[in-house]
Amino acid sequence: MKKNAPENVVPNKKVSFNPEVAELLQKRAWFKENTAIMIVHGIGDQVPLATLDEFARGLITAFQSVGQNLQLNHVLMPKADGDKTWYDNVLRISRQDAAANEAYLDIYEYYWANYTQDKASWSDLNQWLNGVVDGAQKFYKRNETLGKIYKDHSIFFDRKGRFNKLIYRFFISFAAKLLMIIDITATGLLKLLSYIPLPFIGGLSAKLLNSLFGTFIHRLTNTVGDVTVYNVIDPKSKFYCVRKQISESCVTAIQYLMDKTVGSTTVSALRDDLAERRITQLQYEEAMLKLEPQYPRVLIAGHSLGSQIAYDGINKINFMVNQATLETYNQAGFSLLKPKNHVSQQLKGFITFGSPLDKIVFFLRENVPDEQYIRRQMLKNFLGFKMHDTDPIAIEDSQHKTGSTLVRMFEDITWRNYFDRHDYVSGGLDYFTKVVNVDCNFKKGWTSFTHSDYWSCNDFYLDIIDHYLD
Repeated sequence: MKKNAPENVVPNKKVSFNPEVAELLQKRAWFKENTAIMIVHGIGDQVPLATLDEFARGLITAFQSVGQNLQLNHVLMPKADGDKTWYDNVLRISRQDAAANEAYLDIYEYYWANYTQDKASWSDLNQWLNGVVDGAQKFYKRNETLGKIYKDHSIFFDRKGRFNKLIYRFFISFAAKLLMIIDITATGLLKLLSYIPLPFIGGLSAKLLNSLFGTFIHRLTNTVGDVTVYNVIDPKSKFYCVRKQISESCVTAIQYLMDKTVGSTTVSALRDDLAERRITQLQYEEAMLKLEPQYPRVLIAGHSLGSQIAYDGINKINFMVNQATLETYNQAGFSLLKPKNHVSQQLKGFITFGSPLDKIVFFLRENVPDEQYIRRQMLKNFLGFKMHDTDPIAIEDSQHKTGSTLVRMFEDITWRNYFDRHDYVSGGLDYFTKVVNVDCNFKKGWTSFTHSDYWSCNDFYLDIIDHYLD
């Protein structure tokens, strides 16, 4: 075994918005296939349907700006939950006076904030932040060439691409101390006010400030807690089951879009009929070929931490295809409804904006000791969706190589990553293959923070229409 330095790897392409895109879209016909977009929200004080609303309004404005007259419909999608049925709220966008068979766009929201609410305490956050520093330091020490190869330009790397652990530790430690100082200051101030001699003024002031600080601290704790809860890799952690629940529910939401068929007949019903011998194998196969997918095109979009959740979801959908556990695809990735169609022709687009995926790459890769070559290779295969080989040790001895039957089905799907230099959470993504990084270049001052500016950027939505909705 020897050190692995993938010098042939170069940073992904960086582009800007096309200034002529609006003119080009005005000449383009409406898209041809029914399409579903599932939007995954990021951290913050999230409420159901707010993310769907914001993303949909941006797309609607962009469509209207290039001359499309739209019709909006609220559609309820029934979903099974054991023996019960619940209803997903979906926005359907179509053209006014559209023909009966003309394509439409359905926008879904994957809402996960309820899983992490009030799960992490201040001590949990502080412990996690300290672990972040140790994890990053170990990762970049063992992968010292990565910063140079990918030309990481964040404040945690010097101009030569070397990881600066002192700045990183100071920044994270400062964040941890700041959270604690806010909590102590608020508690002390409230206690001081309670000693004011005038009961009415003291009591009223204390109650008002208690409400104000309580709400602020509660939101702050939950915001940082979202990151903390989801970014645990230790199965023994009390948060691991929460992360697993978020991830599995995301996979279920994607699977629903891919397996959903037109009409009342479902693949599950046909399989039940076959199992109960109500139909023959030949009848089953013929009935399957008559089914039509509801969404020939599925797109997944993730903002901020939502891009990491969406990434994990697509990665696990790849496992399901390999294990033939999607209802409408075989193990080779070809459709049982349209045998010539590959799964990457349906789940064919990934959209990330404000994404921290490069910055948290060490969460996706455990720091496995050099001698554990079997474990390292298994993790590399397991976390494989479009990720470069970041294993610092090359395994050349054929006796040490571990073969894998896992096929990467989605390596060539379109992935455009939108970032801005004033958004300190995001950045260009270079640890992943075949990603186009789109610099939004928001015109802001150097002190600005643009992490939420994507939602109101018309060029952002026009670019999505241009590259994903042809």
